[in-house]
Amino acid sequence: MFSYPMQVDGTLTRILQAGVSGEPVILVHGTGTRADRWVRNLEPLAEAGFKIYAIDLPGHGFAEKSASFDHSVSGYANFLSSFIKGLDATKVTIVGTSLGGHVAAAYATLHPDKIKGVVLVGSMGLVPIGEEMRLRIQAGATNQTRDFIAHKLRRVMVDPALVTESFIEEEFRFNNSPGAADALKKLGQYIATDLDRDVVGEKLNQLPPDIPILLVWGDHDKTVPLTAGLAAHKLIPRSKLAVLKGVAHSSYFEDPLSFNQVLIDFMHGRLGKYDSERVEYQ
Repeated sequence: MFSYPMQVDGTLTRILQAGVSGEPVILVHGTGTRADRWVRNLEPLAEAGFKIYAIDLPGHGFAEKSASFDHSVSGYANFLSSFIKGLDATKVTIVGTSLGGHVAAAYATLHPDKIKGVVLVGSMGLVPIGEEMRLRIQAGATNQTRDFIAHKLRRVMVDPALVTESFIEEEFRFNNSPGAADALKKLGQYIATDLDRDVVGEKLNQLPPDIPILLVWGDHDKTVPLTAGLAAHKLIPRSKLAVLKGVAHSSYFEDPLSFNQVLIDFMHGRLGKYDSERVEYQ
């Protein structure tokens, strides 16, 4: 795995890449996180024969942080589109988690000709999540005290041992870096007022029938509960749902072995081959 800066449509960002050949896979993080959250997935997916990219969305990680950017699903989707246009790729598999899942799904509906497959992990934006949950997510985006960050990390992961002091400190430093407060405040306002107006679950049914859709959910997810994943699975008849047991909102980080194998099988067209008591397929 290696990293490098990149200018994407006038905005400076940072790319993590694993693999230099194979079909491209784009990983999109969620609110208040960054490309590093995929660190347990990048190399295993590359070793399976894919070229993997994780990108910092504007206002996050090492990307530029400013309230002047359009911190909304459509703004991030347009940013993602500019990044993908710069790749030497006919089609990509796009993987998004939480708000990044909403962004990935929105991109797919706007650019179906560029999509080989869609993977949405504990994703927002497939069905409405309601005002109470939107306000809770807004609070998580805008409250970047060290104590609240620790609370938030422990909420999105079941195993407290994963939430180390260095993990908390790193998250705190990134989300209190210059410009972060203004960017996250603007994103939080969007989530509170407009997120449910931009749901795209039904629009995914308009994708060409040969584009497969995989939903991945942790059965302990408190941020976007499994009920939302089940509703999305019902709404999108072609979708497959993999439920990872014993994990919460960050299933890809909490149980990378199961997540990576499920994703690899999906991309190889053999979803369900990975037989584990930790995964339930629907």
